[in-house]
Amino acid sequence: MSVQVSGRGIGASAAARVVDELVSERVLAFGSVDAGSGDLDLLVDPRAEEAVAAGLAELKAARVGRAWLLPGPGGLVELTPAANWALEPAELERLLSDSTPVPGLERICVPAPHDELLILARRAIYERRPSRTTAKRAAELIGDAGACDRARSNAPKWGAARALECIEMLAREGRISALCRAHAVAARTRSEGAGAIGALAAGIRVLLPRRPRRGVLIALSGLDGSGKSSQAADVAEIAGNLGARTSVIWSSASQHPPWLHRIADLVRRVISSGAGSSSGSVSDDRKRRGAELRRRSRLLTVAWSAIVTGQLAVALARRSWPTLLRGGVVICDRYVLDSAVHLHFHFGEAQGYGPQLALLRALTPRPDLAYLLDVTPEVATSRKADFDEADNAERARLYRRLGADGDVTIVDGAGERSAILAMIATDMYALLRERGIAGAG
Repeated sequence: MSVQVSGRGIGASAAARVVDELVSERVLAFGSVDAGSGDLDLLVDPRAEEAVAAGLAELKAARVGRAWLLPGPGGLVELTPAANWALEPAELERLLSDSTPVPGLERICVPAPHDELLILARRAIYERRPSRTTAKRAAELIGDAGACDRARSNAPKWGAARALECIEMLAREGRISALCRAHAVAARTRSEGAGAIGALAAGIRVLLPRRPRRGVLIALSGLDGSGKSSQAADVAEIAGNLGARTSVIWSSASQHPPWLHRIADLVRRVISSGAGSSSGSVSDDRKRRGAELRRRSRLLTVAWSAIVTGQLAVALARRSWPTLLRGGVVICDRYVLDSAVHLHFHFGEAQGYGPQLALLRALTPRPDLAYLLDVTPEVATSRKADFDEADNAERARLYRRLGADGDVTIVDGAGERSAILAMIATDMYALLRERGIAGAG
């Protein structure tokens, strides 16, 4: 998550406005609170945490780990207990008293510049490569002599004297050396009560290469109009708010690259021997003539379906593996199940398509979470008219039959959008936490 405080002089986010009504005392927002932010990070004492949690539950917000997902486009509210920061009560009280209310709000406050510098320093030492945004903000704060002096004065109470040295290096050079980070982590660990050996071990861990962690792949399947694209965008936003690298991939076995269209047109011309052209569009003519040829030749059907599946498998692998291998979250709008339905619907169910689907599964990552957004043909057709109701009825039957054979969770796609999102986000958060990815730990 971003550590830059960007709420001064900017309209507060929907999440901030909601929480401001739920608390009766000051709470500290230590992330972005502006109107364009999708999440809200709050430091709360037990009483404020209880009030916010109870209020959000009444508003039908869904619990996602230690965060709350507001219904609709309200965003994510993450509550950090004040005890986690290991500050003395007097220093915690000073932190809140020095803070400034967000414009337009009464109780949600942003830290004073000297405290923002300490917060930035304590978090940056755990990042192997601090972002450009963090480096830019560090340079701005270090350039404020008053803020810098007060931060140095308070740093011992935060166990952040070494961390401030790191943030000064970041401001000057745009990077923090591993040795500086190791010293800072060891010093902070010692300030929190660990012994010398424990502090040394914490510092050494910073120097060790990080074990690669495979990210999380989420597959969303269903009829056109089932809500896949909307859910994919919302899930990606939540994953990003949790600090994960994200990628949304849209794919379709019916959409072919130009080189595949050229091959198909050549085959059609050779086999059809100059059959009369259609009065419809080029795209409609391609589909009509292709269907006629496939009906005439089982071998051609098998070959063409193998080519289509193979090129789709390569495209999906190229787009998904890089993000996954860097520990990111990949959300696929259509995946293997949708390709299976496409093959059975367009080429006939008699073929089976075992080899084609085996190739697709072999080249593409296995989904960690897979959902079928199940809607009725009537709902799908009313939302998106790419297929008529009869075709959607047949495709819905295929989705349910083929989806029952795999490890796919069937969800009522006509249900409340926020409830579906909350379920997917909760499952995703559990996996991110299990794998120690991003801010879900």
